[in-house]
Formats: sequence, structure tokens, C-alpha cells
Amino acid sequence: LHTRVRYGRWVWSRYTTLHRSSMAILRERSLRSLSHSALHLFGVFAGVLVVFVLLYALLFGPPHESRRELADFIVEPDTPALTVANDLKEAGFVKQGWIFFITYAVVRGEETVRPGGYLLSPSMDAWTVAEVLGRAPYMAWVTIPDSLRKEEVAELLSEALGWTDSESREWLQATATTSHDVLSEGIYFSDTYLIPSDQPPAQIAERLRDRFEEEVAVYVATANERQMNWHDVVTLASLIEREAGKRDKALVSGI
Repeated sequence: LHTRVRYGRWVWSRYTTLHRSSMAILRERSLRSLSHSALHLFGVFAGVLVVFVLLYALLFGPPHESRRELADFIVEPDTPALTVANDLKEAGFVKQGWIFFITYAVVRGEETVRPGGYLLSPSMDAWTVAEVLGRAPYMAWVTIPDSLRKEEVAELLSEALGWTDSESREWLQATATTSHDVLSEGIYFSDTYLIPSDQPPAQIAERLRDRFEEEVAVYVATANERQMNWHDVVTLASLIEREAGKRDKALVSGI
């Protein structure tokens, strides 16, 4: 009996040892399997990440990351957004025009770009370029029609450039007090101008005066030859332009 008990204990000890060994082997194999699975998943994730980064750099990345200088990019009035996107690609500001077109539509929720001048860099990615073109341009297109008084020109400039009331007053003061021997009315040449939004109103007034003087220089010489007062010529021309009908201007001028 004593021998049988000892034998039973020995068998149980061996069984316990084998069981523990088997469980240890199973745990080790399970850990190895999980490790291989984790490595496999990590490899797949890393591969997908690499592909994503490469695609992002190819489609959305900056064309020249080392070129950080800013340059003007001008959007003409009534230019479709897709044309703007292709112009950006040709100018070297985006890598793919159609990709930028989609990016801009996503960022802005619209397919039109406000005309004007923007400062861009080849080191900007497509998302940054879309964000810049979604803001107010730093240079705005301003069209000045014929026959406007200086107060009406001030309203146009205020709306296009986002002037404050004080800036509008500065414009009116600059047009009233000029160092040139010209009138303050009738000297705003009808045209479309690209004007920086941060340019002081007094400088804009000076620019418009200079443009007018360039355009009428030949007529000033003619008036001097005929001994006509230039102020009177400008005043009469302004009155005819504003008051006479389109078909009657030549007739009234002859009188």
C-alpha cells in the first residue's frame, strides 16, 4: 500500500510537470503567433502610411519646399476656378491643377476665386494655397466708370479695398489738397486698376492723378497751343460727359 501511494504521487508529479510544460509551450507558441501577427499588421500599416505620404507629396505637397520667397499671383476678373488652378500649376505654385481645383472646392465650399492679387510661395502645399486664395486679395481690381465725382470714387474704393471711414476721409482730403496744378474733379481716368489693399489712400489718389495726366498730356499741349485754360477744358469736358446724352456729346462739344 505504501508503495502504491508513492507511485501515485510520482505519477501525479510527472503529470503536473508535463502539463505545466505543455501549457508553457502553448503560451510561447501563442505569444509567437501574436508577435508575428502584430509585426504583419505593423508592416501593412507602415506600407499604407508610406504610400499615403508619397501620394500626398505627389498630389498636394509643395512644388519647391526650399523656395520660400513670396511672389504675386494675379486672378483676372471672371476667371473660372479651373482656369485659375491650371494657371497656378503653370506658375509653379501647385503640382496638379485638377487636384487644387478639388482642394479649393473642399476648403471654400465654392468654385469661384475672388479676382485680385495674392502673395504665394512655391513652398506652400495645395491646402495652404487654397486657404490664401480664400481670403481677401491683397490687391483688388477696381473699375472706375466715366463721370464719377470724387465722393463716388471714394465709395467704390472703400467697398473694394475695405476702407474704414477714416481712410475714406483721408482719400477725400488728398483729392482736395493736391500739389499738382489740376482740379480735384474730373481727373479720374475711366479704367480698371489693380490696387494694393494696404496702399495709403493718399498714394492711390496720387496714382490716379498721374494716370490721368499721362492720358491727357497730348490734349494739354493742344489746349496750350490754342491758349485755352486747362481747368476750363476739364470742367467743360466733365459737364458734357455727365450731363449730355451719348449721341449728343459731339454736338454739345462743338458748340
